[in-house]
Amino acid sequence: MEADSPSGFVNDEARSVLLQDVPGDTLIRVFDSRDGDMSDDWAGIMISDDVSALCIRSFEDAYIGAAVTVEYHAVNGLDGKVSRVEILSVPPSSAGASTAPSPVQRVQTAQATAVMAPSETVPATRPPRAPGSATPPIIASVTPQRRSDLIVFTPEIIGSDIGEVEQDLGAPIEIYDLGIGEVEEVPDGGQERGYQVGLYTVYVTFDKDGIAHGIQVADGLVDDGYGLDDWPVVLARIGVDFAGLPNIVAPAARRWTNAYGYAIMVAADSIDGTVWTVRIYELPE
Repeated sequence: MEADSPSGFVNDEARSVLLQDVPGDTLIRVFDSRDGDMSDDWAGIMISDDVSALCIRSFEDAYIGAAVTVEYHAVNGLDGKVSRVEILSVPPSSAGASTAPSPVQRVQTAQATAVMAPSETVPATRPPRAPGSATPPIIASVTPQRRSDLIVFTPEIIGSDIGEVEQDLGAPIEIYDLGIGEVEEVPDGGQERGYQVGLYTVYVTFDKDGIAHGIQVADGLVDDGYGLDDWPVVLARIGVDFAGLPNIVAPAARRWTNAYGYAIMVAADSIDGTVWTVRIYELPE
């Protein structure tokens, strides 16, 4: 990155970044938009283990390595157009230090250690990880940003009980009982409740104890006109901003069979058609 400004880069110039002595459990987000608008180009760089030195040569090239994953959300190009950088700490998964946090956990618990724009001064280095601490120390705390066009905020739904969900989504418009083995996320059965959220119908799957394990958005998405390659925007609109790349690319769907403990599907109404639904649910243990 260019280093002739206090923040370490010049607006609309950066094309690469050198990661040096970066601790694990760090997420770096690079934006075209100065305000961090995810409807414009942005890239996420997830560092799952300590990195002594690694050059990311382009923000536009997806990359999966042993310790680093780069995910690019394309609109009209990011290299040479960077206007904002965020450095966030993300706690390791409770499943073990070798397992990266889930997309939902990242949104719930990520804390910004630095937010850089061309006119701002930020610390030259991050403080070292404190001995015995699970995550790097936080030097600035911010609430994860909500998009202005959010349909539903998944991190506040999954894991909540019926009362908490309906405080946010309102009273259900329909309720279905689910039998044993009927849906994967609640293998012992439960309920699916439908809610009208603006122009969209949102279905939430609850287990027998009334805890939410999955969300599906249906009616209304077709009118937004998204294609399957717009899946990053679709996921961002339900509060999921870093899921990695889909491992199944089908003519009418994009699927993540296990995105850090969650299954995700973005489906079109026909081959190469318009997205009509997005679904995310917690995989049972």
